[in-house]
Amino acid sequence: MTDRRTDPSTLTEQYVAAIVQNAEDAIISKNLDSIVTSWNPAAERIFGYTAKEMIGQSVMRILPPDLAYEEVDILERIRRGERVEHFETRRLRKDGTAIDVSLTIVVDDDSDTCGMIRAVLKQCGCIVTAATDADTALETFLSWKPTILISDIGLPEVDGYELMRRIRNEERTRGTKTPAIALTAFARIEDRVKALAAGYQMHVAKPVEPGELLTIVASLAGFMDRR
Repeated sequence: MTDRRTDPSTLTEQYVAAIVQNAEDAIISKNLDSIVTSWNPAAERIFGYTAKEMIGQSVMRILPPDLAYEEVDILERIRRGERVEHFETRRLRKDGTAIDVSLTIVVDDDSDTCGMIRAVLKQCGCIVTAATDADTALETFLSWKPTILISDIGLPEVDGYELMRRIRNEERTRGTKTPAIALTAFARIEDRVKALAAGYQMHVAKPVEPGELLTIVASLAGFMDRR
């Protein structure tokens, strides 16, 4: 039997849920058919719709008719694996009034892990960008130049080991080396050795506790500051 009070995966779920529930920003999840799958209390306050009214409904309900094309464009870009930049736009409240909003899109094939990482790091003031595959991650990495990279090893088509090799090859020509964390379900000693050999500084087994993740990120960021 497992004590749920000390189960890391349960603690992670509870931590993320607490952040989402208490966030001041609206956090909305939807599928690729534009159907809302989650709607936090801040979304209720901002848009006037309750979670019961929105979950299972189309997100188009809160888009002004003249901006309906935005949702179509967002979904097309996501399906192509492209990054959707943060942008300013307008949305509708339940009473019909238009409000200015700042929209951020994050996509990942492992929504639980991605959500935990994004929520935990953003809570600490970090700017987080997510990618769904190695090609998109490499393109984003080269254009964005992040302070720290966190990558799953089990990526589709091209795995996290090959992604890191490609990143290190690019960095050699630039004389840089970004600290990187391999976050993976592969937790054997040989998996750790393989991750370090590929170019990662840390190998962390999933599920990871938020406190552990923050400690590792802070440690690597501190290392960068001392260089």
